[in-house]
Amino acid sequence: MASATRRSALERPASHSRRDAVVQQFLSLADALARRFQQRFAGLIELDDARQVARYELVRTAACLKPGCCTSAAYLKRRIHGALQQYLRDHGRLVRVSRREHEKGIHPLGHQSLDALGADERPFLDKLASPEREAPASEGLGISAEALLQKLPANEAGILRLPVLENRTLRSIAGELGVSSHDRQPPRESRPSGAAGAAGLSASRRRATGPKQPPCE
Repeated sequence: MASATRRSALERPASHSRRDAVVQQFLSLADALARRFQQRFAGLIELDDARQVARYELVRTAACLKPGCCTSAAYLKRRIHGALQQYLRDHGRLVRVSRREHEKGIHPLGHQSLDALGADERPFLDKLASPEREAPASEGLGISAEALLQKLPANEAGILRLPVLENRTLRSIAGELGVSSHDRQPPRESRPSGAAGAAGLSASRRRATGPKQPPCE
């Protein structure tokens, strides 16, 4: 046990020096990735935060590298980019606020639960005024329609009032008035038939066209 502890203590400086060498070699890469990530998500993450996340991931990854393995820049880029994405998902602010307000832990828009208690130990929900009851559309329609119907003759107003205000069907109205619900036009006046009818028709045509003028010589 003692020999194993002594061996790990002797190997620790070598591992630290290897980690420091990797960090010094790829520190500019971590800063470039952080700057590019912050420009892509401007307003959601600050440059200092992105740089700290990138550098911390570089140090952590360099410390986990096995001795003798080849250090790949592509592998470090994937690790750093993944750490930046995770930080943005967990700590990113969709609404841009100052760091001072963000550290307070208060919602930037000041939203508060309606179930919370106020200074008088009453929930905020109980303090809200009840919404005023709106009049149904049918009531307003009835008032305006009644005012218009009063301007019509009594027989016309009575016929219109049944389907509009009393919601009666045309069939029931026709049965009450003694007419057919399929009648769409009033009955035509009876025309005279026979010779009298033909004479009257020709006379009306002559009146419409006027007297016949003699031909010019």
